[in-house]
Amino acid sequence: MTLTKKLFSFIVILFLFISKSSYSQKVNKQFNFENLTNINGGKIPSSELDGKYRIVHLWGTWCAPCIKEIPTLNDLKNSFNDRDDIVFLAVAYSKLDDNEKIKTFLKKKSFDFIHLSPSTDSNFFSFTGSVSFPMTVVYDKNGKLIFTHKSELNSKKIKKLKNLLNNQ
Repeated sequence: MTLTKKLFSFIVILFLFISKSSYSQKVNKQFNFENLTNINGGKIPSSELDGKYRIVHLWGTWCAPCIKEIPTLNDLKNSFNDRDDIVFLAVAYSKLDDNEKIKTFLKKKSFDFIHLSPSTDSNFFSFTGSVSFPMTVVYDKNGKLIFTHKSELNSKKIKKLKNLLNNQ
């Protein structure tokens, strides 16, 4: 094996090792619904979330796949308009977005979820290393994690999510 091939193989193995070990975004398994704040600074009473399914979407105003997915998410929410036991929450990544950036973005693009202050992202996600955007998680009425999807929701995942919620 030539030196170039050895070096290339070493770099590929090193990259795989580093990317695998640094990918550590985790979803909190239990929903912490206390002390949530919306992007206008208003507190969201836990009573508004008690006994409801919580669909939580991690996104960013700078994230092209996140922006592309917004119409799909609005359609998903609209498909459950007759259900008062489901809450749709969006939370942007606090390291790259703030309340003002989100408000400015929402003036240009309709995104029909309740937008939480990015500072509450740690209620749902633990970030160390690489982070995946967009990401959707669902907690059941008891606050237990029942669905996780990293990347855009495709039609297959939307169908799975709808079936999950319709069969509850």
